[in-house]
Amino acid sequence: MPFSWGILGAGDIARKHVAAAMQNAPGHRLAAIMRRNPAEAVAFAKDFNVDRVYTSAEDLVADPTIDAVFIGTPPSSHAELTALAARAGKHVLCEKPIASTVAAAQAMIDVCEGNNVRLMICHYQRANTRHQQIRQWLNDAVIGRVVSVRLNFSSYSPPTPDAWRHSRAVAGGGPIMDLGSHCLDLLMYLCGPIDTAAVLTDSLAYHTDVEDTATMLLRLKSGAHATVTTHWSAHCPDPEQSNAIEIWGTAGMILSSPLFSKDSSGKLLLHRATGCEDHSRPAGKRIHEDVIEQFRIAVATGGPMLVPAEDALAGLEVILAR
Repeated sequence: MPFSWGILGAGDIARKHVAAAMQNAPGHRLAAIMRRNPAEAVAFAKDFNVDRVYTSAEDLVADPTIDAVFIGTPPSSHAELTALAARAGKHVLCEKPIASTVAAAQAMIDVCEGNNVRLMICHYQRANTRHQQIRQWLNDAVIGRVVSVRLNFSSYSPPTPDAWRHSRAVAGGGPIMDLGSHCLDLLMYLCGPIDTAAVLTDSLAYHTDVEDTATMLLRLKSGAHATVTTHWSAHCPDPEQSNAIEIWGTAGMILSSPLFSKDSSGKLLLHRATGCEDHSRPAGKRIHEDVIEQFRIAVATGGPMLVPAEDALAGLEVILAR
């Protein structure tokens, strides 16, 4: 039997990335979706050939045919919907960031453990094959000891009417939540836990409930330093400048961009004393297909999650250390 999914919050993220992955990945099927607006729910279901449509989260999680739910709503509702799903016996794949507060994130972990269901956060950077190659290089000390990492994940995103990402009550923060959570998860995936952090946030281009410019200065437990910059305030159309990770070691350097790639395509350069090696990738399988398959395997085997919720909580603690 295929692994059966329901989507809570069939909105933009689900439409662009998740629903198609559930349809296309072998062994998975999208069985039901929930959206509070009935007309939009029906339109989504028609576009993705989904049989069952709900307008309440309670009705969807009560569906006995569903094995797991994807939560694609804004961060302020993640904890409530996770608890609802967990108590109904559904495993949970939740959109990032895990939550808007540390207490809410811990509550999500606790309620899933208490109801014997699995929880994973959808930090898709770990499924990018460029990043998996970097992790292998670092494990093999190809560039020696890592001493410094620089990540920039930015875009120009001025506020628009009814844009929930610019509401602190709904989003929990600006680019530091939206983009910085990805950066911190990727940093920990590649280079290990974070030891200390200093965080700066400002509104420099426009004034809303949240910051538009953020910088994090970090020391990893390995001793390496890292800087993470995320902003919605500066316009730069070059993805290598606005979406990249650089890792500097005692014997070389690695550059990978862009971070926003959803099919692992992009530049991957390995600089060593012998010269620069180009390991760039063409477009491959959609990353979210691997994300949901890794989730299914972990549920079936009881093995580790690709993105443990505890790692997402650790990243959120850094974000809120300001």
